[in-house]
Amino acid sequence: MSDEERTARSNEHQIVEHYCEFDGCNEWGCYGFEESRTAMRWFCSEHQPRLYRGLPRHGEARLAAAEIADILT
Repeated sequence: MSDEERTARSNEHQIVEHYCEFDGCNEWGCYGFEESRTAMRWFCSEHQPRLYRGLPRHGEARLAAAEIADILT
């Protein structure tokens, strides 16, 4: 087999910046959510969806657990 038809792999890294898609927000969109296999939506920490695929937003489960622990102690 020949490798002549293969293209050389580029070692260059590409930085892609995503911004929050919420209307009027220009913050960095650090949380990406798949809308489909080919489409991603990006949101900042303030505007990320409350639920995504049945899971709570980042950090909420930990905060809820801490509140329950405080109540029990």
